[in-house]
Order: sequence, then structure tokens, then C-alpha cells
Amino acid sequence: MDIRFLRLSRMLDRMVEMVSHLKSEIETCQPTRDIHRDLTPRISLHDGNLLLNEYVIPLSTRPMTLRLIECFLDFGMRPLCRQEIMNYVYKLDEVDDCSPRMAFSTYQNMLKLMSRSRHLLRKALNCDESDDWIDFFVYDDALKKWRLFQLASDRAVIS
Repeated sequence: MDIRFLRLSRMLDRMVEMVSHLKSEIETCQPTRDIHRDLTPRISLHDGNLLLNEYVIPLSTRPMTLRLIECFLDFGMRPLCRQEIMNYVYKLDEVDDCSPRMAFSTYQNMLKLMSRSRHLLRKALNCDESDDWIDFFVYDDALKKWRLFQLASDRAVIS
């Protein structure tokens, strides 16, 4: 009961913040395309822990998940192609230099790692399908690249 109340309270706080931001933009007649700029989560790594806003998610027992998140942070949170991710996470010099079977196996391992990491982060944030506010390891079809996260509000705009 308390956890659900806290989630609803956080969601309400975000909504109030968005409405106040919209109100100030309407009053100044500024465009509203950057409305989520202030709502972007603060993500960093510290001593094997993922810091996401007020959450601390321990990843010391998950070295590959930690490496996957480091990959996105080291590249400045920009969308990454699968080759960049595989080279960074699995420390391959060039995936093109290995056999097609090895490259395919590494790609499948990367997809499994992303899926398991996504599940771990959703579980750590107590997200379920009805109130998720952030998605991790999202594939962007338009760019053909992976993103570390996508906010639910951006998901509605992109779809």
C-alpha cells in the first residue's frame, strides 16, 4: 500500500511540475518542445551503483550490466549502434574481424544482457506495466540504434 502511494505521489509531483512548466511557457509565449528537459533523469555510476534520481541500484554483483550502462554514459548518452555496444561491453577490437558465427553469438548475448538488465532495472524501480515512467535499452527503429532510456512521455510523442 505504501509503495503504491509513493509511486502515485511521485507521478503526481511530476505532473504538477509539467503543468507549472507549461503555464510559465504559455505566459512567456515560448515553444513547448523542450518541456521534458527538466524532467530528464539524472543518471550516474558511483562505486558499482547506478544512481538514478533518488534511487540507488547496486550493480556490484552484475558486472556486465554495469559495463553496459558505462558504455552509454561514456559515449555521452547518445544512441549507439550494436557494433559500438558489442565492442565496448565485450571488449572486441572489431566484430567484423571475427567469424560470422562469433559475431551472431555476441549479438545474441548482447540482446540477452539488455533484456536481463532491463528487467533488473524495472524491478529495482518497482515499475510495472501500468505506471512505468521510463524504459531502458530502447531500440530506435528510425535511427537503427539503441538508447539507454526513453521516458514514457517521449514514447507517446515518438509512436
